[in-house]
Amino acid sequence: MSNSSLATYIDTSTLNCNTRKYPITRITIHHAAGVINDLSVFSSILRSGREVSYNYGIDNSGRIGLFVPENKRAWTSSSPDNDHRAITIEVSNSKTGGDWPVSNAAYNALLNLCEDICRRNGIAQLTYTGFLSGSNLTMHQWFASTSCPGPYLKSRFGLIANAVNRRLGTSGASTSLSNAQANALLEGQAVNAYTAATTGFVDPSTINYEVLDPYLITLDRTSPDNINFSRLKDIGVVGVLIEAGYLYNSIHSEVTFNSPKLESQVQACIKADLPFGLYFDAKARNTVEAKNEMYRLSFPIRLYPPALGVWLHPKLPGSKVTNSNIIDTYYKELTRLGLQDRVGFYCTRTELNSIDWGKYQDTWYLWLNDHIDTVSDLETLLVPQFFVLDQSSIEEREQEFIEQYGGFNAGGAFGGAALGFVIGGPVGGLIGGIVGGLS
Repeated sequence: MSNSSLATYIDTSTLNCNTRKYPITRITIHHAAGVINDLSVFSSILRSGREVSYNYGIDNSGRIGLFVPENKRAWTSSSPDNDHRAITIEVSNSKTGGDWPVSNAAYNALLNLCEDICRRNGIAQLTYTGFLSGSNLTMHQWFASTSCPGPYLKSRFGLIANAVNRRLGTSGASTSLSNAQANALLEGQAVNAYTAATTGFVDPSTINYEVLDPYLITLDRTSPDNINFSRLKDIGVVGVLIEAGYLYNSIHSEVTFNSPKLESQVQACIKADLPFGLYFDAKARNTVEAKNEMYRLSFPIRLYPPALGVWLHPKLPGSKVTNSNIIDTYYKELTRLGLQDRVGFYCTRTELNSIDWGKYQDTWYLWLNDHIDTVSDLETLLVPQFFVLDQSSIEEREQEFIEQYGGFNAGGAFGGAALGFVIGGPVGGLIGGIVGGLS
């Protein structure tokens, strides 16, 4: 059993470890709950008298240290059973408090280390379901009363698994689902739906269509003014995507950005306790125009914080290379607005062809605007763009909405399983969300 050659600092003097009982089949990621700028700090912690240890530590600059050899069980996760099976990794935060973020350097080092651990220990793929069951990428809070690994890393476990699996060249482990498994999938107990769809992991014949009631709707400047939002909730609508506007018209002249119905539609959602997201028509021809669009969009974002994120409707006329530069500009500006984990593309298949989706599937969501007439048509849409609800992250967004706007009606707007808007997985397509002439 070897150790990672990626470690540039080695201090395995701690006695806080045991001989490992089981083969290495898991990876457990922790956050350090502090900014670690030197790997020697991890050594100091091990000498502090605390009954704690870890196999690896990653500092804020992305340097990796080895502290407990892989053939030893570290004392990290408050669970001997987990630690006997897992390589445990402590990752420095880039700042303290808040969502406990980590630097890009530390995050990239984490991906490299996870890949290396998997390759050397014969772990064919990392799986993360959002629960201990079915996951070999595990987190501390599953075994103890703790917030570790912090909101930032926790929200990226699905991304981490997907990124490592692409490097390993592996995908889904199953080729079909039982009825029970399909129901669990649609209730949000699985992620990595891109892998599921591309490998045939989702078998349409096993889906319980009875659980497909909740959905989202889209509203734009042409939507009727007399919408009964309370009635929408009664028939299963769990959220609304609202047009924010556009800066360039059909002849590419600048116009007033905001949709004339933006304020009224947002206020109606707030009154009905329906969470909402914003989308805008992206028409920039270069990065300067993209910055102008983002400047105008920043006003409605600040005025109406979108619990369901910001969605880009790409109407980009350039080549994929040009469009990639424009999209990178959008992402940079949206990140400055605190939306780095809540941005997506809202587009048709034709519009999707104008962008390099493979480049963005780790950081952007995808709402594939494929209208369907009947539930049976859903089977034709189980393609790589398909994804499902991540319930744990929806609960986080629900809490944000409660804090921002004072709450939901009894039961919560996100009650039940929903096929549609997903927060928490990097890849997918939103299916459904269509009500009559509302979208």
